[in-house]
Amino acid sequence: MSLLQKLMGTDEDSKIKKTVKSVFKQIGFDVKFEGFDEYHNRKRLNLSYEKDDVNVLVGKNGKNIMALEFLINIMLKNRYSLESHLMLDVNQYRKNKDVFLKDIALKAGEEVLKTRKDVILKPLNPYERKIVHTTLKKIKYVRTKSLGKGELKKILVSYAHDEQGI
Repeated sequence: MSLLQKLMGTDEDSKIKKTVKSVFKQIGFDVKFEGFDEYHNRKRLNLSYEKDDVNVLVGKNGKNIMALEFLINIMLKNRYSLESHLMLDVNQYRKNKDVFLKDIALKAGEEVLKTRKDVILKPLNPYERKIVHTTLKKIKYVRTKSLGKGELKKILVSYAHDEQGI
């Protein structure tokens, strides 16, 4: 990578920024780019938005930002043949949500270990379920299973009679 690319960002990064800026301009949100990082093996673009209607941008349980992310990924694929699987995070919403989900998962795991009774978590989207399953996979004698059909599913956290969660 040349010094100019390091300073300016990759060609892929500039295409992503151009597309994101265009989409957010069209829907009337003046977001600021905070930079890229990698999160759960995905490229994440961190954005900031300082107006009162940030909740409209993020949406209930992050639904709007995830829909925009989906749209932008399709646009990147169609316009530039980029298979980027870009993740968007506005005002660290996702980072904070992940911390919250890990905390809920650990509390459920502790409850199961203490009481040996099942705990059922509220319906979660696929991304949120992945956080919970991954967090609890590391705990001996705890297993998880998704319950239900469709996009939103509950998670059953239960006691396993051996270390592998079987």
